[in-house]
Amino acid sequence: MGNHTDSWILDTGCSFHMTSNKEWFETYEAGNFDTVKLADDISYNIVGVGQIKFRMHDGVIRTLTGVKNLPAVKKNMISLGTLHKNGFKYEMDNENCVNVCKGDMMVMKGEITAGNVY
Repeated sequence: MGNHTDSWILDTGCSFHMTSNKEWFETYEAGNFDTVKLADDISYNIVGVGQIKFRMHDGVIRTLTGVKNLPAVKKNMISLGTLHKNGFKYEMDNENCVNVCKGDMMVMKGEITAGNVY
């Protein structure tokens, strides 16, 4: 896939976590899970859902659940709204980073990129 990377974008406008990389799923349920229209005004098919484990900024392996598989999407997205609904909090700091915490523990940290995304 041309623009696909291993990085993830922390997004306040994304309704759910998503990736096109099926190989990353530790658990996976295939099916026809509807379509979703993204900011590019294109509809994408959701063909699976599951959980993904990956290494975070602190070296700890974390599990992201409810990740949807959209084969044609080019960016990996983490929904800050979904995290918030699940008891996580996030805030921007003075170093142009977004910190995601559960209680007193920081579980994710996103740094702003040249494109103004985290």
